[in-house]
Amino acid sequence: RRVHGDSCGRMFVVQGAGRIAISLLAAIGIVTRALRSKSLSISGGVMAFFVGFVTMLCGLQQASVLLMFFFSSSRFTKLGQERKQRLVHDYKSGGQRNYVQVLCNGGPQTLVCCAMLWFDSQRLFNSNFTEVNTSRDQTMSWLMLALLGGYACAAGDTWASELGILSKTPPILVTTLKQVPPGTNGGVTPTGLTASFAAGALMGISFYFPTLCQLALDGAVDNFAVIAKQALLIPVGAIAALFGSLIDSFLGAVCQYSAYDVNKKVVVDGPMPGCEHISGVNLLNNNQVNLISVALTCCFTAIMGQLLF
Repeated sequence: RRVHGDSCGRMFVVQGAGRIAISLLAAIGIVTRALRSKSLSISGGVMAFFVGFVTMLCGLQQASVLLMFFFSSSRFTKLGQERKQRLVHDYKSGGQRNYVQVLCNGGPQTLVCCAMLWFDSQRLFNSNFTEVNTSRDQTMSWLMLALLGGYACAAGDTWASELGILSKTPPILVTTLKQVPPGTNGGVTPTGLTASFAAGALMGISFYFPTLCQLALDGAVDNFAVIAKQALLIPVGAIAALFGSLIDSFLGAVCQYSAYDVNKKVVVDGPMPGCEHISGVNLLNNNQVNLISVALTCCFTAIMGQLLF
């Protein structure tokens, strides 16, 4: 028995060390690519390394969602840069993120990953999480759903912001339903909402397929009921993204000051001379709104998942 226990212990150490090494190398590779493409600043790269390492350390589903969020958001951020510069004051070409922006978009999800490692590190290192099932493993299922919801919200907000501002349809303020200039905090368009929903669905897909791989490894891939139920992760991601995007828009309309510079014909944040107030009060900035939206969506998705799984 002691020999068997020592053997299992050594295997656990080897598997754990291997996962740590792979997570380190993957995080370094992603951050290096982001720095070269100017998607991240130096401080953003440091924070992204920590977020990426902790997330990928937890398993395939977590890594897949994170990578899909990063690559898709980076791609859409660079679309229509010239038009965005004309419409938004202080727009940064390339969408370069600093450590605050990385933390506000990925901080709650990273805390969720830390909780996963804290509650069930041995099982995570021995094998990846198999399926979301609150009756079998409530705590881990809640955490996995919260992670999915957080990245669905972050992706949905990014897609909606980056694509919505390019829409030919004028945005409407979510609180009054009146037309506002493109770039106004709290303004939504059909294009933006559709993009948000699609982003969440993509996050759900990126979570679902690694789950199928794990089910196959566990010999449960022929269980149609399990596979069909796990497919609900896709609409869950889509709904979470739409929810998060609307929360973000509502907070932006109420708690962020938006004004229109009549000379430069751009939307500015905060009261400035020669600018006409559009909506909101100067209470929160964009990063704070993102953080609150992601955190609330994490909780919302865990509750929604409890009803479905």
